Amino acid sequence: MFKPIDRALIHRYWTPERKKQLLGSKKLLLLPWEAPEVLVTMDLMNPEGSLTRSQTKKLLQVNHMLGLLRPTLQNLASQHPLLRIAEGACGNSYVSLLLAWYFTAVEPHPVMIIGTDSNPKVIAQSQERAAFLGLQKTLRFAICGLEDFRWLPLIAELFPEHVTAAKDPEESASDKERRLRPHLFVALHACDALSCRAIFHAMQLKADCLAIAPCCQAELAAQWKALSPAKDPPSVMRAIFSSPHLRRTTAADFTDTIRLLLMRSLGYDCEAIEFVPSEHTPKNRLLLAQRQRQYDLKSLRELEDFKTICGEETIELERLLEGQLEPYRTRLAEKPLI
Repeated sequence: MFKPIDRALIHRYWTPERKKQLLGSKKLLLLPWEAPEVLVTMDLMNPEGSLTRSQTKKLLQVNHMLGLLRPTLQNLASQHPLLRIAEGACGNSYVSLLLAWYFTAVEPHPVMIIGTDSNPKVIAQSQERAAFLGLQKTLRFAICGLEDFRWLPLIAELFPEHVTAAKDPEESASDKERRLRPHLFVALHACDALSCRAIFHAMQLKADCLAIAPCCQAELAAQWKALSPAKDPPSVMRAIFSSPHLRRTTAADFTDTIRLLLMRSLGYDCEAIEFVPSEHTPKNRLLLAQRQRQYDLKSLRELEDFKTICGEETIELERLLEGQLEPYRTRLAEKPLI
């Protein structure tokens, strides 16, 4: 159980000198003296207000991430009276908590957030945090892995008050799913192919925006390792394929490049950006995407060209999207881009 926060104690701790030392010239959205309950609950601050060196780094990382997401959050809030947000493989649900806090304390806006994870223990802890912070009306959780993710049943179970009736009495299940789609789908540090599944679910649901921070990307490296110099055709990548360190690091970059091009091919504007300074962690890439169109043949052509360099091996996301890609690949083959 979480203990009540003594705000007077925290305010006494954060003297003008300490505030200046923390902030310098930085502008932070999440401040220790303004949101102590959130930070203490997330173990980013001690109960009396002090910060360890590690907590200070994490606080700055969290604020940097919020700053990156803020334009997307503001844009979505301007378009939708009620925002729907999904976080897959939420773990300790810190992202969901921050988003619920943001739309409550920083820029108030109606929002419903669903966090899912296959681990019952972290879901129970997340529910306790949300209840302690008074966020349970906007933030709710379910034990559900990305392998079994089903959006409509989750909404019906967790937010029945927001499942509005269709204007069309003959609305199909797919049309209902699009109408009640998540506007933002988030997955931070879902390991290996789980990041692919998060992207796939978001794209299947036609989510307006995605924020994906991949982690532990071993799938492509394992396929490269299995290549046989004697049996497989020569490749300009052979030196990388046969060097364990280069194979791991290059495969991680190539995996995200393939993900980026797949999202662009199916209509999302996608960029790969640094969301945590590299001196803090090497797992610092955020794939930020926004749905703009149905497809993009130029990006699909770039994907096909890219794969001639890195080999014909594929990743989970490409296999999951094969049915959607096939008609555009056919079109590209019939009428190649000049």
